[in-house]
Amino acid sequence: MCIRDREYYDRIGALFQEYNRYESLTVKQNITLGDSRKQAHAKRITSAARQADAHSFITRLEKGYQQILNKSFTNGTRLSTGQWQKLSIARMIFRDSPILILDEPTASIDAEADYKIFKRIYRFIQNKTVVIISHRFSTVRNASKIYVIPHGRITE
Repeated sequence: MCIRDREYYDRIGALFQEYNRYESLTVKQNITLGDSRKQAHAKRITSAARQADAHSFITRLEKGYQQILNKSFTNGTRLSTGQWQKLSIARMIFRDSPILILDEPTASIDAEADYKIFKRIYRFIQNKTVVIISHRFSTVRNASKIYVIPHGRITE
């Protein structure tokens, strides 16, 4: 059986340390970009935001999920680096792919927020294949396998 590129794309979700910021869009649009073909039901969007620990800061924004994330727009706002990272995690959760690649997904978030987010992520990734790349042991300690790879070689 030959799997086409589109089928791979549909099965894989990735969140890299250098994630995209879609500043000309609303919070809702930023989250639903995870998979624009899926129904953008408010309940599903809010659920993704809650799991990413983003819902509380979103609800404090003047326009909530309809807030534009660029100060150059009328009534636009600017998010902190940690808030952007949480929003990108919400986008990945909304996508809900069976295979995930997470490369330092919480690098801009403090250790306490990292712990809370990964507690939720580990519930979300049940029955998924996940590759987590991290320098923080606390991020990967619940993994079924951990590889230590200094200089491109597996040492442990």
